[in-house]
Amino acid sequence: MDAVLAFDNIAALSTPPGTSGIAVIRLSGPTVVSICDQAFQPAASFPRAAEMQPYTMALGTFCDREGRGLDQVILSAYRAPHSYTGEDLFEISCHGGTAVRRSILESLFERGVRPADPGEFSKRAFLNGKMDLMQAEAVMDLIHAESRLQQQTALAEVGGALSRALSELSERLYGVEAALEMMLEFPDEEDRPEARERLRENTAALVTELDFALAGWKQGRILRDGFRLVIAGRPNAGKSSLLNELLGEERAIVSGREGTTRDTVEALMEIEGIPLLITDTAGLRDSEDELEAEGVSRARRAAENADLILWLHDPTQAEASLAELASMKEALPQADFLLLSGKADLDPSHQGLEDLRQAWPESQILSWQKGEASAIQALREAILARYEAAGAGSQNRLLIHNLRHKRGLEEAKKHLELALKSMDDGLTLDLTAAMLRAAQEDFAELTGREVSAELADQIFSRFCVGK
Repeated sequence: MDAVLAFDNIAALSTPPGTSGIAVIRLSGPTVVSICDQAFQPAASFPRAAEMQPYTMALGTFCDREGRGLDQVILSAYRAPHSYTGEDLFEISCHGGTAVRRSILESLFERGVRPADPGEFSKRAFLNGKMDLMQAEAVMDLIHAESRLQQQTALAEVGGALSRALSELSERLYGVEAALEMMLEFPDEEDRPEARERLRENTAALVTELDFALAGWKQGRILRDGFRLVIAGRPNAGKSSLLNELLGEERAIVSGREGTTRDTVEALMEIEGIPLLITDTAGLRDSEDELEAEGVSRARRAAENADLILWLHDPTQAEASLAELASMKEALPQADFLLLSGKADLDPSHQGLEDLRQAWPESQILSWQKGEASAIQALREAILARYEAAGAGSQNRLLIHNLRHKRGLEEAKKHLELALKSMDDGLTLDLTAAMLRAAQEDFAELTGREVSAELADQIFSRFCVGK
């Protein structure tokens, strides 16, 4: 979209509420230049707002409608069409006190500027062709990133990495559609067996690409929401001590008394940029104590939702631990388990490791004792390897972590598979063409080339005010 659309003037605080050294107020719209020219009195040697060149700043005083100074500010100018929104945009950097921010915003509202809706600046950027819909969604992912890898992924998507990969698939699909149209338009010259086979091969290759992208959904979801690791085991196996060593801090209460942990204890950490949500659980055993039984029930529910269950085996109660592990594996046949033989200092013969290896010869088994740094490092590496194995791996071109993107790609894949089926069943090429067009529409909705106003409103309503 090349033409800049006409909107009204909007303003909002772009920095978080609360007292701070500075605050930034952003305003955008067709006549914000004249509004800033009225309100901003430049200091000596600085230009008026209307005379400011793009990407420049000026020092001055921001005033109310009566000309009374409200604060000494820095005014930054971004001119259409080369601004974030694609229209004239100014940012007012003022002191971060509540009264200062409020008085400047009120003075703008008195001059006919209205408060911006959530995500309205980004919505205008999308509508004015400054970014596509996937890039706009990545802006909020970047704002909410809590780990280094989340930050890097979101930043790449803001820069258009995901959009470019999808555009490449769309262009390849256009090539398939063009070849099919030639066959429909000139059947005598173009509709040959080798052309049909080439058409089928190119369509099947697109399905494979989408399969590859969707295979990384689990890894992408983990990147977005965190890798859920649940520490499970018998009472007094050392689970809370293990949690504390993984975190490097005393997060959970540790006691030699069985049943100290009665509820789940959650903590967030990062391993090589991967957000890791660790849950320490109550020891698993049958209990008539109502409080402990509820803790055991919550532990089992946590395990059901885990991406990885870290079973801490206690060699001092080996028979009960092995029986409980077998029971859990039977109850959760699809779950991923990492087995850890604990209390190695109390098991000099390494019988705990041997018991686990005999019972579960196909499982990865590690050893741990409290205070052993090398064992914690090995455990971290094993967790990271499980994350890498959870999806299509870090080499996946399309790391899908947005549910809307996943559903859109699934729809495109479904339509491409229907196109393949129509070819295999010998149906008319018109039907194949219709399925290919439907897949192209799915791609267009993902990037926002063709998107309903209702969907756009729904997406941008989740943004914060001022972005």
